[in-house]
Amino acid sequence: MQITEAMLKQARTKKGGYTLKQVEMAIALVGSPWVKPIQKADVDCDWWRDFHNAKTDQMPSPLKVKSKAQIINPMPADNGDWCWKPKADDVPKIKLTGGKPKTKKKKRKIICRKENQEFYDSKEWRELRVRVLEKYACRCMMCGRSPKVHGVVVHVDHIKPRSKHPELSLELTNLQLLCEDCNLGKGNKYETDWRPDSPIGIAKNINE
Repeated sequence: MQITEAMLKQARTKKGGYTLKQVEMAIALVGSPWVKPIQKADVDCDWWRDFHNAKTDQMPSPLKVKSKAQIINPMPADNGDWCWKPKADDVPKIKLTGGKPKTKKKKRKIICRKENQEFYDSKEWRELRVRVLEKYACRCMMCGRSPKVHGVVVHVDHIKPRSKHPELSLELTNLQLLCEDCNLGKGNKYETDWRPDSPIGIAKNINE
């Protein structure tokens, strides 16, 4: 049997979307993005029945967890004349040095402009950059624009910025494609993963 647009509408949840199980089944069948390709796919009746029934396979709501105070020293029942106070184990200890609380703050290594330029001029980065451009077809993963169609400049962006995570500078899984406008807007304040196989990327393809 061939899947049609009308069948897909019937398989949607009450909120008009698809469950995580349905998305995983569709991607395993036709790859990602899957919404348009799956309309031409031929499947057997058992696969479609499982896909259709999966629209009610929602994750259960998380159980309410008691707070640490309730577990360690629970509040007694009110019998009219009770007095409650925290135990010594319930109160966190503060180490004092010179009358002020002692705090440990890890210093972050600052990457200077010279180190930045040397990195982006390196052979390792340029080879890795070409791999990413080829893999994702030189197109912005956030807005969808490309140099050929829209005349934009595409950057290979570090999802987790180099200024905060220099150890991930040459990690392929930490790279994505953004146009110049999207990349400058992101800066080093955000760590949003817009790749097609990320949760945000999958949701973006479904909405499109």
